[in-house]
Amino acid sequence: MSDWIICLGGSSNQVPYIKEIRKMNYKVFLLDKNKDAPGREFSDEYKSIGYDQINELEIFVKSKFFNSHKIRYVFSAASQFSQVGVSALSELLNLDFI
Repeated sequence: MSDWIICLGGSSNQVPYIKEIRKMNYKVFLLDKNKDAPGREFSDEYKSIGYDQINELEIFVKSKFFNSHKIRYVFSAASQFSQVGVSALSELLNLDFI
């Protein structure tokens, strides 16, 4: 079973980070409200949720998928607003937040 990283945001600025995460043998679950996000091509799974939709993010990570897969980290290289989502999900999943 592979460890997963939740990536909030998949803009062209985040693609290099997503590629590096994949090189580290993690699976990437991309959450981005843009269904045409460039990072989607390099992700293993995708769901259309914006990083500022905190309630929807919290509900989604409580879903069956996340109960049956090991989430290692929550990551974003997007704007400072995405860090609110990273913080909320990290706390919900009992992950260290850096």
